[in-house]
Amino acid sequence: MPKVKITERSIDPSRAISDVIRNDCAAVIAFIGTVRGKSDDEGFREIEVGKCSDNDTDQLTRIVNDAFEKFRLGEIILVYRIGILQVGDIVLTVAVSAARRKEAFEACTEVMDRIGDTTTIWDGETFEKTVESRI
Repeated sequence: MPKVKITERSIDPSRAISDVIRNDCAAVIAFIGTVRGKSDDEGFREIEVGKCSDNDTDQLTRIVNDAFEKFRLGEIILVYRIGILQVGDIVLTVAVSAARRKEAFEACTEVMDRIGDTTTIWDGETFEKTVESRI
């Protein structure tokens, strides 16, 4: 069953991975996105990932459900963290299981591509000066 979770707590990718493991699925793939220390060659210390609107949550749910059906997945979980995050913190985890690795890889890639292309979650990045950017 597809699942989307928005949290202010640290993300434990191993939990998402263990939650998608099934006896009828030979492939488990996970993407773990972290806060990078540079953007356009300028270092920064932290980002602020704003709260998801109902529309954003609906869009994330739609993306996960679409991938579940399209790739005939066993399970899929997306965990997205909001709040102030430091460099190296995990921002999101997508874990999928499928009967075959091709479908698992393609599903994970498509979910990440669609999140980047269609969601409107905003961050504030703390550089030497603060700037706002969209992810």
